Amino acid sequence: MRTSALAGIALAVVLCGCDEQLSDEDVTDLPAGDALGDAFAGDYTMELTTLSCEGLCLPVKVSELMVLHVCDVGARQSGTARVSQTDGRLQIDIDGALQASRLIGGVDTDGSFDVGGVATAASRARTFRSRVQGTLDANGGTGVMRTSSTGRSNIPEQQCEARLELSLRR
Repeated sequence: MRTSALAGIALAVVLCGCDEQLSDEDVTDLPAGDALGDAFAGDYTMELTTLSCEGLCLPVKVSELMVLHVCDVGARQSGTARVSQTDGRLQIDIDGALQASRLIGGVDTDGSFDVGGVATAASRARTFRSRVQGTLDANGGTGVMRTSSTGRSNIPEQQCEARLELSLRR
């Protein structure tokens, strides 16, 4: 387990590009892969664990009753991920994710995948651009999510880079 987490962190550092925010072009219109069929389709139990945060990642006060925590190292989100596959086209819908919850891209025959998407939160005050690269197999999958968030609140423009580890189980 420890080796897996360290490998995920190492992969996250390689994917980081920490000086650059993800753009819409980085996370949309990703190509389909070479897989055939729908072997990876189905419902998965999902967990996202925040590995690192860089930039201005302060909480955003949405209302008197709600504060949006953009990035919190060690925080875990769990829920359900619905994976749809039509040959090399892959879509992952994550219920209740703070990051982009609909991720679209491609999957190859060996299970490696690359998906991305854009979402807004806090009455469109924040934009989240997310990209996940990882692998799927008969039991589930793992990946690293990179998320760039930008937006305004009661302070100037905030830009935050987060890296999260994704775990999927059937």
